Amino acid sequence: MKFKHKMIKTGFALLFVLLTLVAFQPANAQTGQEKLMLDPLVRTGKLPNGMTYYIRKNTKPENRAELRLAVNAGSLMEDESQLGLAHFCEHMCFNGTKNFTKSALVDYLESIGTKFGADLNAYTSFDETVYMLQLPTDKKDVLDKGFLVLEDWASNVSFDNEEIDKERGVVIEEWRLGKGADARMRDRYFPVLLKDSKYADRLPIGKKEILENFKYDEVKRFYKDWYRPDLMAVIAVGDFNPDEVETMIKAHFSGLKNPASEKKREIFGIPDHKDILVAIEKDKEAQYNLVQLYYKHNKHEDITVNDYRERIVEELYSSMLSKRLEELKSQANPPFLFAVAQYGEFLREKEAYINVSVAPDGGIERALETMVTENERVRRHGFTSTELERSKVELLKQIEKSFNEKDKTDSKSFVSELVQHFLSADPVPGIEKELEYYKSLMPGITLEEINKKASIWIRKDNTVVVLTGPDKEGAVMPTKEKVLQIMSDISQADIKPYQDNFSSEPLLAQKPVKGSITEEKVNNDLGITTYKLSNGVQVILKTTTFKNDEVLMTAFSPGGTAQYPESKDLSAGMAASIIDESGIGVFDKNKLQKKLSGKLVSLTPYISEQREGLTGESTPEDMSTLMKLVYLYFTSPRRDSIAYEGLMTQMKTLVINKGKSPEANFQDTIEATLAQYHPRRIPLNMERMGKINFNDAWEIYNERFSDASDFTFIFVGNISSEELKPLLESYIASLPAKNRKETPKDLGVKSPDKVVVKEIKKGIEPKSMVSVVFAGPMEWTQQNRFDLDVMIRVLSIKLRENLREDKGGVYGVRANASVEKYPKPSYRVNIGFGCAPENVETLTKAVFDEIAKLSKDGAQDKELQKVKETVLRERELQLKENDFWLSWLERCAWTQDDPAILFNYNKLVEGMNATSIQKTAASFLKTDRYVQVVMNPETK
Repeated sequence: MKFKHKMIKTGFALLFVLLTLVAFQPANAQTGQEKLMLDPLVRTGKLPNGMTYYIRKNTKPENRAELRLAVNAGSLMEDESQLGLAHFCEHMCFNGTKNFTKSALVDYLESIGTKFGADLNAYTSFDETVYMLQLPTDKKDVLDKGFLVLEDWASNVSFDNEEIDKERGVVIEEWRLGKGADARMRDRYFPVLLKDSKYADRLPIGKKEILENFKYDEVKRFYKDWYRPDLMAVIAVGDFNPDEVETMIKAHFSGLKNPASEKKREIFGIPDHKDILVAIEKDKEAQYNLVQLYYKHNKHEDITVNDYRERIVEELYSSMLSKRLEELKSQANPPFLFAVAQYGEFLREKEAYINVSVAPDGGIERALETMVTENERVRRHGFTSTELERSKVELLKQIEKSFNEKDKTDSKSFVSELVQHFLSADPVPGIEKELEYYKSLMPGITLEEINKKASIWIRKDNTVVVLTGPDKEGAVMPTKEKVLQIMSDISQADIKPYQDNFSSEPLLAQKPVKGSITEEKVNNDLGITTYKLSNGVQVILKTTTFKNDEVLMTAFSPGGTAQYPESKDLSAGMAASIIDESGIGVFDKNKLQKKLSGKLVSLTPYISEQREGLTGESTPEDMSTLMKLVYLYFTSPRRDSIAYEGLMTQMKTLVINKGKSPEANFQDTIEATLAQYHPRRIPLNMERMGKINFNDAWEIYNERFSDASDFTFIFVGNISSEELKPLLESYIASLPAKNRKETPKDLGVKSPDKVVVKEIKKGIEPKSMVSVVFAGPMEWTQQNRFDLDVMIRVLSIKLRENLREDKGGVYGVRANASVEKYPKPSYRVNIGFGCAPENVETLTKAVFDEIAKLSKDGAQDKELQKVKETVLRERELQLKENDFWLSWLERCAWTQDDPAILFNYNKLVEGMNATSIQKTAASFLKTDRYVQVVMNPETK
């Protein structure tokens, strides 16, 4: 469970706000006044008690249903004595109801293969609370019981006093995990950004002192007041019979009653203000300089075709300005590392035009100037016709792709739309109407009307500037007066029109000399075809119809940074990123992006420690473009020292402030300790950055991609052998070949063969973090890998039940495992959690107690049943996903395992037992060989 704001995060894991653009709305090209209707594939109704319901049949994924209970009430409804109890109330829904006592609800759902967290979750926001549940539908009684769960959440939560007290610790730990530099600065600038509104002092997580001490009746009162049918909706999307589902909904929810004296569900706005407001905040643990510009506006309803047309205009504007900002990153000394502009919903009752950027160290003033200048450039001179044409083509291409995937769209997408339709009246017209309206409306949208938006959106009233960054010696923030002066000066500055530099040259000027396919093998059991090309390249194709408009690709070759001495390790590691920033052929990165406008295609090179390669995707229609890009990345990388300098500026900014973050220090310590401070595992710092050499990186990239003979290419998606083969002959078989033979190289990086315990002291918040890592050699067998995965799943359940449910000491506890075959077969098990400093010893002991019990007794029948059902249900879905097959075929090609071992999976599942779990735990969780790192606050 979690709380969230209606504002979303974007880029660099920062807690800044960027607003979601509302869903597309359909339109009537003739009158513009036709009302927007709900998708005819959605069945909707309202029960006599006021509860709304939505039902939509969808068969992707098969035999699954997505259920939601949406409550139109969140933290804004809390009294002063209830701060945080809307969110606490959400937590209690998982701790006992009328039909599921205490942990029985989670136990039941896990027993049918529903994963806690992934398939079973909830969130609380300012204005709403939403419960999420995925269920299998191949058994009717399971689906009906799912609605019983929703019914209990809606009206039958137990609120057992003992369970409330246990859950206090869990919620306080969630509060604790959220503490840090971003949260501290947010708490200080929210009263400016949300001036005089209730939003400013109603963060859903609440206040620690209230969470610790509230009386039981307070949370019960919140539930009684606000969990009522007239504020709720049940949404069901999935592979089921809609008639049966409607009958279930009526049976489960018609009996719910509203309270006799209802509290009014008020609408809380954000008051207007005439002047530009400025908030400037610094924190010694902040890692980034962040510039945020908010131009707030009243929300307009999406009711008619004209409203829909307005949203298209907004999206075109946002897209074009964001691309201009992106172009500015390609300077040797870029004004920002990341920047975006977007118009959209801002909380429930406001909209906003928002600009956000991450500035280089010492460059926050320049980033602000640049963003304000680019807004002013648009306001004065507008966009160009070529920019608009490209953006129109891109948006239309995206909506066409959605239309092409209409029968392959995941139910989660549809259910999310319907939740927002209920809560915020976002239109859900259906993709058929959307495409129809896009095609009819787009041609009539003119450059002039888009350009007028700048003067409407950008003004002095209801404007807020937020600047945040590190508090350190030498770091200077502009004053409020300086910020206002910058904005005033730019409004009067001499600003030239934007020059749209693009190239009309073909992507590939000359067609390569064709190679040939020398061998073709078909494996009917796996549904794959393997080709050998004349230059030695191996190609694996799996044709699927899981998606109508998707082809995924990956390619790899043994080699990587391990082939170079330690002195060139960082240059090798950065080489592919440098080329990615530089472009290919005659196209720099910006011109390449413009050249690819209207093509749904992407390709990225990489060089990792043991191999080099490319990852990409395309639509079937754009496969020719993808293959041309592959050819160019091999044969025509672009040498661009300016792009290199710009990338280094970005990297240095990230590295120079990385040490400010307690969490970054914690992770760096874990990795370095596990590698026994091997030179190639020392955390990146400014001194090591100095080892990156442009000439070395250029030479290494060219060397890595100068020989395609030992590459394996894998394609998965909606493309046939007949369609792919001509492309292979033209663009892959024509790649250069030297018949180089390389194998994974052992660099001598080894984990400690003893117990290593370390403590670091970082951070000013009362927050500790604990990581216990078991690592070492293993025998590379399918049975071993499967047993390790199953054992970790069992351990995860045990740790959650002990540390979270029983002790209330953590919000979550992580346990996962990974394996590598090269350079030597090895495994790694990570167990980690955050907690109060005073609980580190007790909770760490609890972890080792659970490991000891698992190593001695294995798993209980209940736990085995949960894991068995979960892995079978997971695999059932995976087998119908392109990304699973791409990953599986790549892994087997890399490790030289037979991909047909996939068919052993069910047999392995049937062989699960307590003894195998016990032996696996004893073998992999060796208490005489592990690394334990604890981070405690500086003041402990």
